[in-house]
Amino acid sequence: MNPSTFANTSSLTPRANAARWKQGWAWALVLTVALALALALNHLPFTAVDWLLYEKTLAHPLDPYRFDFFNPPWTVWFLLPLGWASSYSVGAVRVVMLAVFVRLAYSRGVRGVNLALLASSAPLLFLVANGNIDFLPALGFLLADKGSGLALLLVKPQTGIFAALAWMRRAGGWRGVVRMLLPTLGLFALSLLLYGWWPARAIGNVLRMQGVGLPNVAWNTSVFPWGVPLGLYLAWRAWRNADEFHGVTASLLLSPYTPLYSLTLWYTLFLGRARRWQAVLAWLIFWLVYAWHYLGVGAWLLNRIS
Repeated sequence: MNPSTFANTSSLTPRANAARWKQGWAWALVLTVALALALALNHLPFTAVDWLLYEKTLAHPLDPYRFDFFNPPWTVWFLLPLGWASSYSVGAVRVVMLAVFVRLAYSRGVRGVNLALLASSAPLLFLVANGNIDFLPALGFLLADKGSGLALLLVKPQTGIFAALAWMRRAGGWRGVVRMLLPTLGLFALSLLLYGWWPARAIGNVLRMQGVGLPNVAWNTSVFPWGVPLGLYLAWRAWRNADEFHGVTASLLLSPYTPLYSLTLWYTLFLGRARRWQAVLAWLIFWLVYAWHYLGVGAWLLNRIS
């Protein structure tokens, strides 16, 4: 063996050690910042209404459908680690959702002003305040394994389920599609063993919430059913062009219930392909929608007109 090999290795060892130390300190800094941010976000002057409902479900992970729970049961499995954060779980889930959306934006080339637009957008801020779990389907877009990504999309299908059409198109034929479906089919089979025929209970909860008028609440920004024709067209485009953004847009247009915070995923992907003026215009529209629906501006104007 060439003696120079040992010389080169020994000369690189201090560099390798320095790199490992640098990486270790970087992770320590990230964790420290995350912990401080979690503590700060845990005490925001907004009640994380949605997360408190999920916390109640996490206290009964083997029977989540006793509450107003509509998601597939593996949602509980993904959320349990955050539930273990006890009194700091609100801050923890807020940190995770910010990290997921910032990472997704960065992976789509969003930088500078556009990243600031995302951070200050009404959908993301509303999501952080409410503590909903839209970060789970967003996480699916970051996973290399789109089979696992599909399972995450099914957690909240209204936010982007038709993006799966683009993933299937890229899978490389029917064998690739089958491989992509296997993780979700496995999760579904396991969930049936643990929870029985849970889809009936989930649908029952949905119907009960529809009965109390959930689709008609002030915070529902859905354009259903007027958006159905365009939604179907974009679903076809998502398949034809393997375009996940078109799939996400189709999902929103075809959903009867779309709170403003569920547009966070759409805006994140939009910023990766939009021009600056388009990004700013969408940002302004979101805040106008927020003022109209949530601050009562729309009701005030209608009363003034009438």
